[in-house]
Amino acid sequence: GSVQWRATVSRDTPWLLHTNKCDAAGGPPICVIMHEATLLSDEQRALLVAALSDDGATVLDAWQSWRRHSDLDTLPGDQFPLLPKLYANLARFGLIAGDSGDAGRLKGIYRRAWVRTQQQLALAETLLPPLTATGIPAALIGDAAAALDLYPVRGERTIERLTCLIDDSTLATALDVLRGVGWQLEGNPAPLTNPALRRWLSAAHFQRAGQPGISLCWRLTPTGPALSRTPAISARCIDHTVAPPRVSRACQALLAGAQAAQGGPARLIAAADLGIALRVLTPGEWDALLAAAARFQLARPFAAALGAVAPLLEVTPPPQVTARLDALGAGESRYA
Repeated sequence: GSVQWRATVSRDTPWLLHTNKCDAAGGPPICVIMHEATLLSDEQRALLVAALSDDGATVLDAWQSWRRHSDLDTLPGDQFPLLPKLYANLARFGLIAGDSGDAGRLKGIYRRAWVRTQQQLALAETLLPPLTATGIPAALIGDAAAALDLYPVRGERTIERLTCLIDDSTLATALDVLRGVGWQLEGNPAPLTNPALRRWLSAAHFQRAGQPGISLCWRLTPTGPALSRTPAISARCIDHTVAPPRVSRACQALLAGAQAAQGGPARLIAAADLGIALRVLTPGEWDALLAAAARFQLARPFAAALGAVAPLLEVTPPPQVTARLDALGAGESRYA
């Protein structure tokens, strides 16, 4: 069971204080302050709408609103990843042109993102085939998965770092495979080879001369590394019915929504990923998302993000989805 109170922690911002009686292990109550009305500032919402809306007039209004309060020279870091998609959407409706001023700078940012995406996808071709050839189920997750499976045009979503999801049981073999093709493990390898220590880890990072770093992940949550007792996104989300194997769009959408609800520097791009996903998920994928939300205890944070992002983009999820998320969230023992 749980109890909720309304509280005002600033002059005009309503929040919701949610406390569970105890966690799943029977420990003390866990109190979580959740933003009730919105997860995003006015400036962030304007950028999100300008970048993602399908209505030209709405895009124009949001673009003008965002420009009144934003300067590319002093732009907060969390907004920068949306600029390639912003440029693409403005160009789609003929709202930006030329190579001078903000138009030229946004065009350059878009081109850089396109080049970066091509480089990272080429790098992925050197990462995935050696793993799959050894029988290791592996799939891209995070930036690369979103760029490939959610966004309609490559270059609209920057891939900052390649992350590959594998099954925990294949880690030792995966380490040998990557070493065999020139990747060097960052840090001390001892915890990865010790089962008692490895259960507290969720990722390993690698470098290879002259190339961006990559990560292997076998367990993750929206806020990062997952401990062994934490319900977490894992290799069970890999869809093996397609070639090459992919993390399902349902799991990608779930993770994006939960990340948007958690806050932090990745909140805004995660909200954008969720906004894109809302337009492409099929009824079957919504069913899979709900099943994953129950399994990984992410219904409550996902529902919070859904409630903030869907109205902005005038997207209406299936009514049964909202009802099911509410039911699942009421039974969650923690704000995962």
